[in-house]
Amino acid sequence: MDSKKFQKNIKTAIDLRFEHYLLQEGITDFEYEPFSTLGKELKIPDYLVVHGKSALVEIKEIETIPLDHVKGAGTMDAMGVADIMRKKIKKAKKQLKPHKEKADYTIILLGKNKGFALSMRDLEWAMYGDPVIRLQINKKNGAPRGKPYFDYKAKGAMRKNDPVTKERYFPASYISAVGIIKETKGYEYYLSRLYEKYMSPYNRNAPPEKEVKRAFKEFEEIQKKHKHTIPNKYQRDRKKLIFRLELIANVLSDSPLPKSFFAGKYDSYKIHKIVTI
Repeated sequence: MDSKKFQKNIKTAIDLRFEHYLLQEGITDFEYEPFSTLGKELKIPDYLVVHGKSALVEIKEIETIPLDHVKGAGTMDAMGVADIMRKKIKKAKKQLKPHKEKADYTIILLGKNKGFALSMRDLEWAMYGDPVIRLQINKKNGAPRGKPYFDYKAKGAMRKNDPVTKERYFPASYISAVGIIKETKGYEYYLSRLYEKYMSPYNRNAPPEKEVKRAFKEFEEIQKKHKHTIPNKYQRDRKKLIFRLELIANVLSDSPLPKSFFAGKYDSYKIHKIVTI
């Protein structure tokens, strides 16, 4: 038997980012490519993580998005990034599906190493469908009846319309959550929190140059006054990184990921109350 057939793949920058995240959160019970001995003919997930319960995690790197290449003024397709994410999620599902019974949860994480960051808004569209505004029309006179409301077309990675019956179904009910793994400099992270908490709204009646000048001065004062709230380790080393997850639990899953599984200090967690029909 050729031993090279079962060699593990080289870890990507996003794989390593995830491992740094686990260690940051004190999670040491994890294994890279846990089923690699099964051979490459069977798709395998990237990680098995045990944290009270167990989770299989497949990580996909997105190398570039349209926004990275924009120069000057221009227009962009709102679904451009979501479509890229949807394709990555589709590939990840195939690697998790054969092993879905081997852990309590299955998770897909997307990451990007350079350029503009990935957003939760685009991830929601990738999971549940293209965004639309729906308006009910009175059939008799064509007038609107009721207020318009925001919705998703049933064409996302987590739900689709049957091509024959047109009924909605859930093609990935075994996926517990989808998320984004991010890294940021700790010092800048805490500065942004200070900005959100203490910065007053701009004086929109002031000339732009005065408005910007005043804003910079105000933020300098906020930094001086509240600098002590930034942990010393990030003040000593302003390049020291923080790793975090932005997770969306799959409400259509047979086992949605609970908030308690990954509960890092810097993480965010969202579960929808929609797309249940």
